[in-house]
Amino acid sequence: MPSLEQWTEALLTEQRVYVESSTALCDAIAARQVTRAAALVAKGAATVPAKGNLTPIDALEGVENILLRPIELLHAIGRITTPPVENLADISATWAILRYLWAFEIPAAVGIVDLHLSADARKIDFHQKGLLSDEVGIGMAQWIMENELEAPFPVDVLVAKEDSDTWGEIETSGPSPDYLFFNADKTLIYVVECKGSQSGRAKCEEQLRRGTEQVIALTFPGAATASPPSLILGTYMEPSRTTVLAIDPPGGSQHNSPGKRNWLITDKEAFLKSLQTFSDSKLLRFAGFYEEAFDLRKAEELIGGTRRRSVQKSIADERSTELGIYHGTASSIRAADGMRLEVFRGVHADRLAEVIIPTGKKRLLQKRRDFTLDQKSNFENHSKGKQARLAITRDLGQTLARSFSSSGTLLEVKLLAP
Repeated sequence: MPSLEQWTEALLTEQRVYVESSTALCDAIAARQVTRAAALVAKGAATVPAKGNLTPIDALEGVENILLRPIELLHAIGRITTPPVENLADISATWAILRYLWAFEIPAAVGIVDLHLSADARKIDFHQKGLLSDEVGIGMAQWIMENELEAPFPVDVLVAKEDSDTWGEIETSGPSPDYLFFNADKTLIYVVECKGSQSGRAKCEEQLRRGTEQVIALTFPGAATASPPSLILGTYMEPSRTTVLAIDPPGGSQHNSPGKRNWLITDKEAFLKSLQTFSDSKLLRFAGFYEEAFDLRKAEELIGGTRRRSVQKSIADERSTELGIYHGTASSIRAADGMRLEVFRGVHADRLAEVIIPTGKKRLLQKRRDFTLDQKSNFENHSKGKQARLAITRDLGQTLARSFSSSGTLLEVKLLAP
């Protein structure tokens, strides 16, 4: 069994993930749609509305692979899976790094290797394997949306629907997609369905086919505003490699059965404000600012009642990095061999100041403002490779790795010798 030190080193090794977004893939999914519709008709069952006219995703068409380190993927999983329930946020945000520390194979070769699960990870029971696949699929979608499509801010669709009476009307039936993603100035919005599997390409293609039945259409008032794209990303993990399949169903009300899965945005300003608030709340909870996240949504009248008693107190902690100061929380575990693993989750001070201002015992909400040009460049550039999105230092007795996101969050992992 590898040691904690070996597992940690595996998280820091740059590895390859294969990507396919092609006309051939879209044709394969369309053929599965036809087969599925014929099977339902043969049974006398009603056909399920699905998006047609599938196309590759422009930003990914022709891209054969991407390079990332597993710690970046775990950072993405921790951010996007942080739930809307405050007293579960701390568990979920650290859960990805602690639970999946061992999940990726330790590279045996020098240089770029293919990302794949460890032999131990592939031996877990069916239910745990399904959960692992889902989490990796969601985290991979977060990484791609942030680094390839420049839309790093996620909002859970089920959470966004809670505020629908303030901004529009919803006409949906059946399961919903997973997330909405947007960029800092909200000029880019995507509807995204995430899939994950360890059962091969055919299973992943079938998951994408089902995804065409889940994505919604966002329609804004006025012909000048285009409907946001609806993307479907599926990740399948083979014994020796990992591949992401990606398709782009058309925006607008183009389901095969019209009028079924549409969100009519009657108040665009209110809709965008709601997305920003929910995304900011998720970011705050990732870093351990539970009270502030609650107060933010309360101030925006997105929740009622009083603060839950189970909401944890914010723990003051900070890290000084090459990109500035990050505030957040830290936790640690100790292995049987005496090695200690410390995990810090934080938010950049500038990003935090956009949402809250701590003043003594009382925390006041600051009026939200857009990124300044310098702040936007600082956070977005390192995700595009202009600045390192990962920093690694190794000193006597410790290994320190930091994963930065363009949304302003930091995941720091520190391994300390006994």
